[in-house]
Amino acid sequence: MKSRGIPLKEVDVDASATDKVLLESINAAGSVPTFDVAGKVLVGYEPNVLLSAIDKAATRKKR
Repeated sequence: MKSRGIPLKEVDVDASATDKVLLESINAAGSVPTFDVAGKVLVGYEPNVLLSAIDKAATRKKR
């Protein structure tokens, strides 16, 4: 994400109980990776799906 200039916030669920609660609030299973792209929650890493969600969110934001 960083290499593409896409801003992100990383959380460390192993080091922070607060981050773990945050993760579980959007993904009850608490599995990682979990992405919240403008309110759309994606669980697991599928590059094409993630980039598509980011593109759609950016398009909505420009309107």
